[in-house]
Amino acid sequence: MTLFRAIFCKLIGNFWVVHSKNVYRSGQAFILYPMWLVLWATKFFGGAGLKSIMNLSHKPEKDPEDTFEAWFCKVLGIKYYHWWTLDYDNFDEVWKKLLECSKPVAVHCEGGKDRTGGLIGHYERVILKHNYETILNNWAAHMVPANGWIEFLIARWEAK
Repeated sequence: MTLFRAIFCKLIGNFWVVHSKNVYRSGQAFILYPMWLVLWATKFFGGAGLKSIMNLSHKPEKDPEDTFEAWFCKVLGIKYYHWWTLDYDNFDEVWKKLLECSKPVAVHCEGGKDRTGGLIGHYERVILKHNYETILNNWAAHMVPANGWIEFLIARWEAK
């Protein structure tokens, strides 16, 4: 991991480019790194502007950041998808939406490591065909997912 990547992803809430002009990842945008900063970052890295945002935050929809983000997306014409959680039971539903939604898309949860890391790790393995070492290195840059995500994903990958 480069020093630039380490500093940049921490300054903008665990933001990074997963698949150029297609998929970006971050933590919940809020006062320290507002959504406009995430939008700027996608353009900075060659994106054409976001068309979709997938919010995997487990917070209730009444959370101020989620309410503002939904409004922000509506004003800008960005499709907004929100799940109260991403877990092993609804993983396939969220995975299907990631594949079908308009790109570029930003995927985030609250911290950008567990739910986001799990979904993005799966994207890197299945779509980008990254090996385990590359995925683990990418996870390390954003904090390694906890809560059983690594075991869950490896079991899925090994079953295929």
